[in-house]
Amino acid sequence: MSLFPEIDQSAVFHLDTAIPAEEIGAGFRYDHEKGGFVMVDGTPQEVRGREAVREWIGMMLRVKLHANAVFDGLSAGIDRDGLVGSRSLPTGFQRSELMREIRETLALCPAIRSADRFRFARQGRALVVSFTVTLRSGESMEVTEHVG
Repeated sequence: MSLFPEIDQSAVFHLDTAIPAEEIGAGFRYDHEKGGFVMVDGTPQEVRGREAVREWIGMMLRVKLHANAVFDGLSAGIDRDGLVGSRSLPTGFQRSELMREIRETLALCPAIRSADRFRFARQGRALVVSFTVTLRSGESMEVTEHVG
């Protein structure tokens, strides 16, 4: 018997934003392993559409919650120190809070309609989260990112 209720992680949490997906511009590919933008002949490699959204998600899930002045007033990022690195909090609580923080962060992207089917796995000291993102265009994509 668990102290916390079982949560159906397959339930869809709908995000509401005002800007349609067609208005999403381009972004730049980022190499998270090397810590820099991917350059081709001295120019950052541009990405559009689904790939631009995927790059945006990867960048935002690496933002520490309340650690960057550029995001003041927004709930953007993940509480990596308080949740991901904590061994004292129950696993169910950690996962539900991470799902909430991820959904709040994804709500900032006007191309994203919803996020669901969250899965968590430990890789050594790192936490890997996988989930399905549904875009406003109706397309869906699987996202897997290290969050801590």
